Amino acid sequence: MVPNKTDYIAADGTVRDDRIARRELLYSGPKGSTVERLYLMSGGSVVLKTTAGIAQAAREAKVYGKVVAALAAPSICPQLLAYGEAIADESASLPDSSPESGLGPEAAIGAVLELTSNAALPCEDTQRAWLVYEDVGELDHRFSEGAALELIGHMARWHALPTGAMALGPERGQKPDYVEMAADLLTELGWDWRGSVTSADTGNAHEASEEPLVFGVAESLVLRVCNAMKQAPPVIVYALCHGNLHAGNYGTADRRGTCSYGVDVSTALPVNAAPPAGSNAISPVSHNAKTQATSDNASLSAAGASGKLRVLGWGHVHRNSPYWDLHHAIDMAHPLFPRQVDDAAWERLLTAYWEQAAEGLVPKKLEAFLREYSLFSAVFSLWMLRLIEQDLAASEGGPWTKEQLLRQREETREAFRRCAGRV
Repeated sequence: MVPNKTDYIAADGTVRDDRIARRELLYSGPKGSTVERLYLMSGGSVVLKTTAGIAQAAREAKVYGKVVAALAAPSICPQLLAYGEAIADESASLPDSSPESGLGPEAAIGAVLELTSNAALPCEDTQRAWLVYEDVGELDHRFSEGAALELIGHMARWHALPTGAMALGPERGQKPDYVEMAADLLTELGWDWRGSVTSADTGNAHEASEEPLVFGVAESLVLRVCNAMKQAPPVIVYALCHGNLHAGNYGTADRRGTCSYGVDVSTALPVNAAPPAGSNAISPVSHNAKTQATSDNASLSAAGASGKLRVLGWGHVHRNSPYWDLHHAIDMAHPLFPRQVDDAAWERLLTAYWEQAAEGLVPKKLEAFLREYSLFSAVFSLWMLRLIEQDLAASEGGPWTKEQLLRQREETREAFRRCAGRV
């Protein structure tokens, strides 16, 4: 049952204890940011996100009002049931959308948009914002080709959505764009870098173990990617992108459980906040007891998953290349969610996307599409390898353990080798 009445939230944004059976804290962060599961006296449960990050919360509500509602299958996303801003002496909250109120869900979403329009952005006296989500249950983040294929189909459809009327705000992801990553790498290596004499001498056969390494991968592969960056860069066509579609932000749900809706409990970051400068932290993610258990068992990465596909973390939607979402969903390694996508499954997933992509978004020939994606993904992976090395060299106290970072590094190296070999 999805509760559609928000009388359990007081005007100041606090929870009315007389309307809930119990509450379960899922996350606690700086400045009073929290995510809780509320078990309601009226039956059912919801997830309440309270944050001092007013601007990000307002943007998230806008995304749900415009982008998620425009999806061909919005049921893959947890419903946003309510949004409000608690101010020092007043509260702006989503009108009651219960049947008794006579105000349906569509009108309630419209109210969210009105509340979060530029004319209604919160003033400096605003104390907090809160969002109430449908509780979709425990998510299984293990890699399943069936679930990934379903995700690819939805992705192709949201990439095809017109974006002219969507006020998306910031047009950037949590990482630099492809062009910035490529420029960053070429600046560090040097525009005229040609590698060592050994790796540059293509006529000199040698064992892989003897080849010099750059960021932990074969220098000859890095040289190949660098040459492709300069000579045949991918054509970037902008489309509506989820923006943060790593393994922690999608999965399958088949029973009631724990789902933290776009936060990572282990990082102690604000809800939907960007990672600290210089950090490899990827936020937001869903984090729960089952997730922690499966993240420590790499053998589960190839296991099949059953249940309904759910996609979380829509707060970072922006326009970018379709390759951005594809890389995050297929080749982006995450410290908490180990997975192995074999070469055959990798090619089937990309081929499925190419077959469903809107005309003009990607090359017409499959071979050209696979080459362009491979270059994009190889550059992204190489840039990430440098960042992971920085995290490993940093002092203790970061969001990830050394073991998690080492595992992420190896998965990223594997993704780079596969993609660089196809450039």
